[in-house]
Amino acid sequence: MRYSIVSILVAFLFIPLAFAHSDLPSFEKTVDGYLIDVGYSIEHPEPKQDVRFTFDLYSGTGDAIAFAPFKAVTFTVSHEGETVFTKTLQNVAPNVPALTYAFPESDTYDIGISYERADGKSEATFQLPVGATSAHGHVDSVWDERMHYILGTGLFLFAAFCIVVMIRQRV
Repeated sequence: MRYSIVSILVAFLFIPLAFAHSDLPSFEKTVDGYLIDVGYSIEHPEPKQDVRFTFDLYSGTGDAIAFAPFKAVTFTVSHEGETVFTKTLQNVAPNVPALTYAFPESDTYDIGISYERADGKSEATFQLPVGATSAHGHVDSVWDERMHYILGTGLFLFAAFCIVVMIRQRV
């Protein structure tokens, strides 16, 4: 009985870890019937920290939403009205373009996205705060971003401890 309870407890502790990567932030905006979806790897990036961006384009609504084909996507970073970085990525496979970029300093950046479709363009601009000050005006803690790693490691160590105790009790 004791073995079953511990096994169930350990299984429930690992459930949040299975979904840890699916809650990454993204910019989403509907333009002319197309949903522009730009995912990024770090919710509150710091200067010189690599941020991975992924680009998807969808058409339709509700249950009828589907990937929309596009030829290329242009990613532009602007700071105080000046272009800091621009890159055009060809879409060689359905909806897989991605790139990594590190913002040079703390501030709010404009992120311009332009999808080139066979029948036109879909464009949107988003803002991304970089550094200690968030979009809400408060100072973000490094703990906010890394807490799920710390929690996951703690849960893993607890589970390992429980397994060792169970093995020693059986011997």
